[in-house]
Formats: sequence, C-alpha cells, structure tokens
Amino acid sequence: MIYITAMQVFSRRFGRGVNIFLHKKAAPIDPLKWWSVIDDPGSSIDAASSVQVKPGGNSVECSMDFVFEDERTWRVAIKAGLDALAQAVEAGKRSPILLPVQPPKVYAAMFMNLGLQDLETKRSLYRQLREALERWEEAKKEEIEAGLQAPAAAE
Repeated sequence: MIYITAMQVFSRRFGRGVNIFLHKKAAPIDPLKWWSVIDDPGSSIDAASSVQVKPGGNSVECSMDFVFEDERTWRVAIKAGLDALAQAVEAGKRSPILLPVQPPKVYAAMFMNLGLQDLETKRSLYRQLREALERWEEAKKEEIEAGLQAPAAAE
C-alpha cells in the first residue's frame, strides 16, 4: 500500500510551508476504513520527502492524502485523486473530504482546520497543495520511483 500526504503546516519558529511525505506498507487497504493509514502509515521513503518546514511542533492547517496499492500507477493515482478533490471543493463539501476514486483505485482525502472552510480559502489551499505536489513529482521523480520499487517493510 502506498500513502502520500501533502500538508500545509505552520510553525511559530519556522513559518509556513508545505511538507510532502511518501510511505509504503506491506498491507492491503481496508476499503471500509482506508483513512486509518494516517495513524499508521508504514515506512517513510525519506529520499522522496520534501520538507519546507522542519517537522516537530507544527500545526497542520490543511492536508491532502492519497492511498493506493499499485505503485506503477502513482502519477495517475495522484492526478485522479486531485481531480476528485477539486470537484468536491468546488461543490462546497466540508472538511474532511473523503473520496474513493475509481478508476484507478485510489482513496483521496482533504482535511482543513475549522476556520479555513470558506470556499475561497479552500480553493487557495487546494491550489497551493496541488502545485506543491506537481513540483514534488517532477523534482523527486527518481527518488519516488526508487522508493516504490523497494519492498515494503512487513508489519
């Protein structure tokens, strides 16, 4: 199982930025509670991480999460998840937005702090995280693919 999270975080010490992490886990996705991977994401592929704000003591203002099984389709899965989240934001869905997307089989989520629920703020946060993910995909393509090729740690 593959888990990708992009978070806009704020730290009084380090400011605001977007951190992106890629995880791989040797476990199937539970379709009835797929979002539980957030609590136990598996092994981090550190070489594929993108960190603008040093982790630790940050407040997460908004996050996008993608969970899928086929590492060969990672780009398609992210795009499908992003497109589905864009439609949900435009439809005015409230946080958390939890979506199964078919095809490909990907689960997408977007969480926002309660004070960030107005449509313009959601659009802005969505755009920022989407652009950060697109930059990450290009900048870390080799590291992502190498990490996805490696065997996942057993549970």
